[in-house]
Amino acid sequence: MRSFIHISKLQIEDFSYDESGKRSEDKKMATVEILPGICGLKTKLILTADEEQIVQVEIHSECPYITAMQEELKDLDGYSECFAKYSNSTVYSVAEKNIKHLACPVPTAIIKGMEVACGWALPKNVTLVIEK
Repeated sequence: MRSFIHISKLQIEDFSYDESGKRSEDKKMATVEILPGICGLKTKLILTADEEQIVQVEIHSECPYITAMQEELKDLDGYSECFAKYSNSTVYSVAEKNIKHLACPVPTAIIKGMEVACGWALPKNVTLVIEK
């Protein structure tokens, strides 16, 4: 039996939109769609980084635990987050407080999306193939 966890559609755009709907050229945006496996609760992330690598995380999730992370994931220092140890990461600290399942792939997806939004990684899908 095979089971898949797929972080898909990791994309980057060299622009984003401000609150009024106007296109802003001074920000980069990455979107990440997560199909997490057996729970089936899909999540879409939109990560926006400004020129100083301050990242905003927008979460659209069917999981209430993931959605609860939204309030604490604002104005994140992209460099500090992407190169932190797990124990020093705001993303993983917020995940520890909210997520009930340790194997949830969403915190990793947030970090991967940050790397892309900040321009430190190219968009590339991540797949875990689990067999029994």
